Amino acid sequence: MSAPIDGQWRRLAGGMLLIQPIRELLRFVPLLLVLLVVGRSTSRPPWEFAVAGLVILYGIGRFVSTRWRVTADAVEVRHGVFGRRVLTAPRERIRSIDISAHPLQRLLGLVRVRIGTGTSGPAARGVELDGVSRATAETLRAVLLHHRDADDGSADTSPPADRGRVLAAFRPRWLLYGPATLSGVVTAAAVLALGLRLLSEAQVRPTEVGPIAAVLRHLSALDWWAIGLQVLLAVLIVTTLLSLAGYCLSYWGFRLVRHADSSDVGGDGSALQTSRGLLATRSTTIAEHRLHGIERIEPLLLRAVRGARLTAVATGLQDGRNASRGADVLLPPVPRDAVLDIERQVLAEPAIDPVTVTLTPRGPAARRRRYVRALAGVVALAAAAGLLWWRHLVPGWVPVATLALVLPALLLARDRFAALGHAVLPARHPRSDGRVLVSRLGSLVRRRVTLRRSGVIGAVWRSSPFQRRAGLVTLTITTAAGTQRYHLPDLDDRVALEVAADLVPAVAAFRSTETGSTR
Repeated sequence: MSAPIDGQWRRLAGGMLLIQPIRELLRFVPLLLVLLVVGRSTSRPPWEFAVAGLVILYGIGRFVSTRWRVTADAVEVRHGVFGRRVLTAPRERIRSIDISAHPLQRLLGLVRVRIGTGTSGPAARGVELDGVSRATAETLRAVLLHHRDADDGSADTSPPADRGRVLAAFRPRWLLYGPATLSGVVTAAAVLALGLRLLSEAQVRPTEVGPIAAVLRHLSALDWWAIGLQVLLAVLIVTTLLSLAGYCLSYWGFRLVRHADSSDVGGDGSALQTSRGLLATRSTTIAEHRLHGIERIEPLLLRAVRGARLTAVATGLQDGRNASRGADVLLPPVPRDAVLDIERQVLAEPAIDPVTVTLTPRGPAARRRRYVRALAGVVALAAAAGLLWWRHLVPGWVPVATLALVLPALLLARDRFAALGHAVLPARHPRSDGRVLVSRLGSLVRRRVTLRRSGVIGAVWRSSPFQRRAGLVTLTITTAAGTQRYHLPDLDDRVALEVAADLVPAVAAFRSTETGSTR
């Protein structure tokens, strides 16, 4: 297929003329349901049909008003029904290409292309082409990310024949880690909230709904312990099934592939590409020269079953307020050993193993802060419960019961301190700039970040009055990649300065200047 870089304005694929009105109707489903229920109960005119017609016309208008083009310098999208808006992404600032497709688009062979530029703020969403053919999307990926430009605007730039080396592929046993993500709890809560909202708008009591009424009648005939047991069992079954379903929908067919392409600028065009999804598919390509590190994430439940997930610390993945919305996923929740193996392959450090290196722990002052903060929370909760008991608002056993939280608080403090650690390692990878920072923190959600010095742009010291009394600071390493801020809490003043000097040349120069003036 010819590369669309002739500067001509183009429409989205014709199939979007069908999809756009349907999408707009789905957005207004709650309003249409309310109008339908109210209209039937009050014998008013069928306003829901008029509103639906206006929504369909608006969807058609959005399709008709949208144009896009690729020039030698930028990608531009022009749209707007009532007001014209033009979005521009300079080609030299393009960092990532994210291709996704929901079920309707897959049915018509269309995809959505999101072009990441690595910016933050109002323009963080970059440029989005919502409704082009997959062939066009793959051509745009080659043209924009791998810089397969031709001298003229009509040269063939079809995707390369190199299908890459598969680093990881979906395995059925990965499904066992789905329930440990608690995504089913969130889904169940969202479905319950939506159902209650619709019943409220329809002025229907939940107890009047047939299935709910039958369940309540069944529970009313049981003892309290049987009620608790059956409710707990039902919650576990529902959340487990929802977690498995969510995992399948999000990560079915997952593949992590490394492409090697020497045609990129600078002679290093290797890229990591992830693809996943059952009904709605998604494919994200990250140029490896934009990859400045990785982050291993281990929530408490996932850690208990020896699982973890892996994300990329790269530029160009931010969307909105520094959230990548899943574009940074390198591995979903999988066995921890698989995560460690992919970490080694992605980092590709020839001289060191930052994945399993022993980290430098914090000192006694940081340990005291963990225990003091944990016990302070329990004391505050007990004091609040005692006040409520004194005002005769709760029974007397409530303040006593809060004392049972002392042991869990102490265990949490111990685990939080054990998680704290860091190391600055010498590195030989050409993109590491000679140093790699490894940092770990967290208990309920443990995070281990490996960050190359090439991605570090600054360091910030912060200390609360309590930290200053203990001689501690929180060192924040700033970068344009990932979450843009990575914290190293409760470091000794001297250690924080050494870490910052190893990662930020300006700090090292300032430190040497101060040392020379002292002499």
